[in-house]
Amino acid sequence: MSVANHNFCFYSNILIFCQHSSSFNDESETDNWSSTRSEVSKIAIMLLMTRCECILNRFLVDENDLGDRPLPTARLAEVSFVLHELAHLVIHADTASILPLRPHLKTGLAEGNARKRSHLLLLFPTLSELVVSREARVRESVQVLLKLIYKELTMEKVITGS
Repeated sequence: MSVANHNFCFYSNILIFCQHSSSFNDESETDNWSSTRSEVSKIAIMLLMTRCECILNRFLVDENDLGDRPLPTARLAEVSFVLHELAHLVIHADTASILPLRPHLKTGLAEGNARKRSHLLLLFPTLSELVVSREARVRESVQVLLKLIYKELTMEKVITGS
């Protein structure tokens, strides 16, 4: 197994753990949210976001460097997986409280507006660059993530009757 594939499997498993573990998911388990799980999740979410950003940035560099040549299948699979898992990852409000966000974004967290995907705000600059990827799967996944960020910022359209 190559180093790239090993890293992919390792980080894939971490993302899967985060998605399915009650340590990260906000499943109305506030009473069961222990201080140990809280501390572990705060460390893990920052490591995950750093790794995700690294994978996405490496994809951007590779896509630019390769020009018209196709990307390696493994690289495309890796970035597709990361984008897909990011769209499904929700985090506990306590975990979100440590994210390095601007004060006006943290205000909603402090006021009890439980943002479950505030980790996506950290990746917004990188996701914005991926909008113009030549890979349709990547563009579609990024579109989903940008819509989630839009909702996270509570900018979702209010549909009014005519």
